[in-house]
Amino acid sequence: MTLEKLQLFISRANELHDSRLLLNGFSATLKIKWDHKTGLSHEISEPDEEDLRSFLLTFRHFVSNDEPVFLNKIYNFLHLSLTDDVLKDNLVESRKHVKQCQKTAGLQLDYNGEVISPEAILNMWINGHYFHNDEDLKKKLDELVDSTLMIVRYNFLDFLIEVSKEILYVRDVIETAIADGKLATTP
Repeated sequence: MTLEKLQLFISRANELHDSRLLLNGFSATLKIKWDHKTGLSHEISEPDEEDLRSFLLTFRHFVSNDEPVFLNKIYNFLHLSLTDDVLKDNLVESRKHVKQCQKTAGLQLDYNGEVISPEAILNMWINGHYFHNDEDLKKKLDELVDSTLMIVRYNFLDFLIEVSKEILYVRDVIETAIADGKLATTP
């Protein structure tokens, strides 16, 4: 990996940061209420759909294995290249947070005895709904949405929010490391 790829990561992270979705304050809330007269009700607040779709165009670069800015590749490179132990340790914590988010973001979804991870839900939304037409993923997403729309959608949005924070943090670490000369010339 080269300095150019780190600069590309910074550039993509800046695109994410400057997206209308993040500039408007990306948040999602899920409210579940019980009333003895009306029973269970729920509502979700979510961002504008076009803002979300635009945001995902950039976000997916960070979670796609084949992309040069794939977050895990960047974590690996920085772990080998950083000369500052404090920055390294902070990135280890950041990576742990991302791994935890991949397993459970906000809520754990157990559907017919199968735990559906936020990472799997992200894959369904990106490849079965937003950008590709994977029929199997679309079918599975449709099944989940039919029975648990609010929870699936909230899980997806919470994952995006949490991982985006870590992407922007990694961007800041890279900028600091470059500015302060804390990257080894060859990992």
